[in-house]
Amino acid sequence: MLRFWVMESFVAITECLAEVLLVAAAILLAAALRPWRPEVRVVLAVCGLAAVTFGISLFILDVYPGETLGALTVGALMAGAGWVYRVAVWLVPRTSWVTGRIQRALSRSVGRLRNRQPKRVGD
Repeated sequence: MLRFWVMESFVAITECLAEVLLVAAAILLAAALRPWRPEVRVVLAVCGLAAVTFGISLFILDVYPGETLGALTVGALMAGAGWVYRVAVWLVPRTSWVTGRIQRALSRSVGRLRNRQPKRVGD
């Protein structure tokens, strides 16, 4: 009887935690679409993807508690989240460099349009 109650409590806790994680992931991913600095957007997106990964992992453990497939899926999703994090860490410095170049090019173009200067060769 006690074992059944403990298992039911575990299922209830994991259901609630999975739902909270998936809602938090939706909020983080929606916030990543806002027009903020690229570094902020990358961090929000990575955190959202990690929350989705853990939420889905908990959901799978809840639905298939005795299955090997659930445990393998959790491991694969966690490895995928780690890979996404490493890619994001590699991408953030390069993103700021690229966006800086784009902003400088756009500011030069806008400055020329305001002054009505033609484009010079070599710019």
